Amino acid sequence: MTPAPAMRLSHLLHGAGVQPLTAPACDPVIRQVELDSRAVGPDSLFCALQGEHSDGEQFIPQAVQGGATAVLAASPRPADLDTGVAWLQVDEPRKQVAPLSRELFGRPDEAMKLAGITGTNGKTTTAYMVDAIVQAAGLSSGRIGTIDYTWNDVRRPAPHTTPEGPHLFALLAEMRDSGVDWVAMEVSSHALSMGRVRSA
Repeated sequence: MTPAPAMRLSHLLHGAGVQPLTAPACDPVIRQVELDSRAVGPDSLFCALQGEHSDGEQFIPQAVQGGATAVLAASPRPADLDTGVAWLQVDEPRKQVAPLSRELFGRPDEAMKLAGITGTNGKTTTAYMVDAIVQAAGLSSGRIGTIDYTWNDVRRPAPHTTPEGPHLFALLAEMRDSGVDWVAMEVSSHALSMGRVRSA
């Protein structure tokens, strides 16, 4: 995944339009937005989300140990949390992940044309058709979907039809930096309900 540029938390929140219920007590540098505590690195914003089988808040100590300097969650700040970790309490944390990721990666979607394809059937076929049309027009094309994520000579396996916000905007940033003009993206109904493609 392409590393994001470093950004002060206050600038990230302002640019993404995210307003915590209480102001964070510190303003750390953020280099990564992450949902998985096992993948957290230095200067990360860990998003502690409620999942189907587990509560992300139980992994906050692991995330902080891994280098998280800020935590996004629905609950109030724990009393025993290190004072050097910014706490961002919001009503619906999941809805803030994509806007924060988008801002951290410099809004890569604004540098390209995106075709989001949703529906019960035919998303993959339609994405391939859009991809072929763009290439036939002599433009550089990218594709995000069920089969793979691909652009120019790059091809990567697709663990999700529509990636989570941090991975989606990292992919779009790579495509932008590679000169991609158009992206055909399959958008699953699950991704829409989870807010993975939210821009604000």
